Amino acid sequence: MKKLNRVLPIFIIFPATTALCMDQMPTFTPGEWEITTQQEAGATYKDSNSKREGGFSSIKEDKPKQVIKMCVTKDHAKLSPQLFAPKCQFSNAVYSEKEMKADLNCSNPSMPMQGNIRMTILNGGKEISGFQFLSGGGKQVGAMMMTNIRMKYLDECSDKK
Repeated sequence: MKKLNRVLPIFIIFPATTALCMDQMPTFTPGEWEITTQQEAGATYKDSNSKREGGFSSIKEDKPKQVIKMCVTKDHAKLSPQLFAPKCQFSNAVYSEKEMKADLNCSNPSMPMQGNIRMTILNGGKEISGFQFLSGGGKQVGAMMMTNIRMKYLDECSDKK
C-alpha cells in the first residue's frame, strides 16, 4: 500500500504553486481509500480536410473508469485543491464545513487550461464526491475535460506493501 507522502498521481495535470491556510480546509477520515475517477473529454481542432464551416473537426474521448486504492495519512486528509489538482495554480478557494471549491489555472505550453473544482465530504468523512472541469486552447485547438471523482473510505492503513 502506498503512503500518501505526495499528492494523488491520478489527478496530476499541470504545475501547482499556491499555498493555502491549512486551518480552513475541511478534514476527512485518514486511512485506506478507494478512489474512482471517470473522465469525459472533447476537443475541436483546425482540420484542412473538414467540410464544416470554418474548417474545424471535433472528437469526443470518454476514458474508462479508473479505480485505485491509496493510504491517506492524517497530515494529508484535508480537502485541498492541491490534493486533486497538484500541478495547477488555484484561486478563489472557498471552504465550508464539508465542502471545497476553487478556480484552477493549469499552465501547459501546448494548451493552457482553466476551470474549477468542487468536492464535498459525505457520510461523516467516509466519502468524498465531486468534479474537476477544465477547458482551454488556442486558435487551432480547444478542449474540455470533466473528471468525476468519488472516494470511499475502506479501513485503517496497513503497513503491508
